[in-house]
Amino acid sequence: MPTPQLPVAVIGATGTVGSRLTRQLHGRGVPVRAASRSGTHHFDWTDDATFRPLVEGASAVYLLPPVGSAAPADPMGRLVRVALESGVRRFVLQSASVIDRGDPGLGEVHDLIASETPEWAVIRPSWFMQNLEPGHYLGDHLAAHDSLPTSVDDGRVAFVDAEDIAAVAAHALVDTTAHQAEHLVTGPEALTYDDVAAALSDVTGRTIVHERVTVDRVEQLMLAAGMPSDFVPFLAGLENHLRVGGEGTVSDAVATVTGRPARSLREYLTANAAIWRRAA
Repeated sequence: MPTPQLPVAVIGATGTVGSRLTRQLHGRGVPVRAASRSGTHHFDWTDDATFRPLVEGASAVYLLPPVGSAAPADPMGRLVRVALESGVRRFVLQSASVIDRGDPGLGEVHDLIASETPEWAVIRPSWFMQNLEPGHYLGDHLAAHDSLPTSVDDGRVAFVDAEDIAAVAAHALVDTTAHQAEHLVTGPEALTYDDVAAALSDVTGRTIVHERVTVDRVEQLMLAAGMPSDFVPFLAGLENHLRVGGEGTVSDAVATVTGRPARSLREYLTANAAIWRRAA
């Protein structure tokens, strides 16, 4: 894979996917502008003055939406237009499996880059395996209470490792031929939270259960974890999507794009078991 001569701008470079993407790009010898509010390249979605310094002279931009924003399309659209004016050709958007092109918010950004930019891709990951780690409200509850509280009942999720998401994104940013496509990025199997709890119990030696709660309880946990109050109803509402089977689809995007299979939840848990053993 040839290295682009111009840098790739990665927004959210200190985040779950962005940090892995930055590391993977560096590993390929790709120059990276690692952008965040506190990182080496300062960027802030609320400050348009930080837009042009990020994208000027870049070959591609990885677009991560403002954290916790219920209305990301306006600032993201402004950045895309500044980047196009600056000569950027390739745009890769991190969206989500539950958001289709044209949906309010990120779906609008998806439509914008697909229709108005020369080269593009949209990464639509399913639920992150890393949500089980401390630092996420679900992982924090797991660490303290040995349970996974959800309102999804027997709904299934094709959990995906953030390393695999980053790998697909890296290809989309630097492959010689632009993808011009959206990628639904999932793990290799659709699991219930009962399955997840059982796997965690096996790997850690703890007795972990799936605690079936109401959506109201999920909202309380999210608010207690400090999530923005205007964003919580949207996030908690996604559990209904899971409950009725909206995330049971398994895709082969990781294998198709990267040439290797997606990591299974069991593989991820086994490799990282010490995280939950320390939290016990």
